[in-house]
Amino acid sequence: ILVAYAESGEERSGARAPFDEKLMAAIRKHGKVMAFAHLKPEEMARLAVDEAERLGKKLPPQAAQELVKRNGTDSQQLLQEVRKLALYIGDARAISAADISVMLPPTLDETVWNYLDAVVNGEAAKALSVLRQLERGGSSPFAITPLLARTLRQLLQVKALQARGIRADDEPERFTEEVRAMLPEDSSLYQSKAWARQKLWRQASRLSWRQLQLAHDRLAVMEAGTKGWE
Repeated sequence: ILVAYAESGEERSGARAPFDEKLMAAIRKHGKVMAFAHLKPEEMARLAVDEAERLGKKLPPQAAQELVKRNGTDSQQLLQEVRKLALYIGDARAISAADISVMLPPTLDETVWNYLDAVVNGEAAKALSVLRQLERGGSSPFAITPLLARTLRQLLQVKALQARGIRADDEPERFTEEVRAMLPEDSSLYQSKAWARQKLWRQASRLSWRQLQLAHDRLAVMEAGTKGWE
């Protein structure tokens, strides 16, 4: 079995082959090509619950969702985490959200989100604590910078939408042509879950245009520094 992990949504859906056509033709000649999408979050949660039951433990739905959120899309890794949690709780019957928070660190995405949240709320001590957590975890600036940039771009978009009286629960299908043209074609804003959009709206309302501009300028300087520019 030859496994090729997808690097894009098109590859995961099977719309684009992972290799060039000549190699794909050779593979098809001697075998069979199958594409598998990542499991959906609810399917991952069910997988975790079933594995816990197999190990004689109970994993409540809310705890299962938290586990999936921290684990990511790797189903084999998820099974390993459930097995580790089952060992960690010993004779206890159920795996709790508290057990998960001890055994699984937050994802890089979630940690960066928490960092920005602390910054927006003016909680300097908390922001620095989260940065130390990222440093201790070995997170590279090359991994952190794109996540910061994405969230800051989203906040800029939200700020512009707020200036036009648009709320977090307004659907983009109802936007005027002017508003649609204003948003970037690759905007990920409306790919976010409803609760995440509500949070972005709250954050953007606390920030001024000047603060957002300074944040983007400083992010550009930081990124340049990671690439060795004077």
